[in-house]
Order: sequence, then structure tokens, then C-alpha cells
Amino acid sequence: MQCKHTSSAKYDGYKAIQKVYSARLKYSDELNKNIESLIFATNAKMLSTKTKKLAEQYSVNIVSYNEIANMLDIHIVTFEMVLNRLGKKRLKIG
Repeated sequence: MQCKHTSSAKYDGYKAIQKVYSARLKYSDELNKNIESLIFATNAKMLSTKTKKLAEQYSVNIVSYNEIANMLDIHIVTFEMVLNRLGKKRLKIG
């Protein structure tokens, strides 16, 4: 998963799609298991056409502003929950 926050309503995101796709093999090797889904999440309301095409080509799921807003309407997430999650140990790859 690659997440990008932007202060602009429009975001390119092309490099983020490339990063999440290229990380697949490294994580698969390090974890010794197949990575079945790739996700790019952003608060941007619009992504470039070339980014959407690349995501489709690489089978990367895009979760953008509207989907995130809908999820947050359904699932309550507090600032405390975010801070708690950020404080957890993260996976470090080579």
C-alpha cells in the first residue's frame, strides 16, 4: 500500500503507482508469500488519466478522496486511534 496526502485537489500519483508495484516483489521475497493486492490511497479528488491507466495495467487498486470519505462515514476513526496505530512497530524490509 502506498498512501499520499496532498493539499491540491488534483494529484499526479504516477510515481506512487510505480512504487507500490515495484515493492511487490521485494515484499513477496522478504515475507515469503505472494502479495495478492496492491493499493494506492490518496486524499486527492482527481488523478491524471495516465495514472489511472498505469494502475489498471499494474492491477493497483486506487482508493481516492470519495472512497475514503465514504469509509470514514461508516467507520469511526479518532485522532487517538491514528496516533496509537502510528506508534506500532512497522515492518522493515532490507
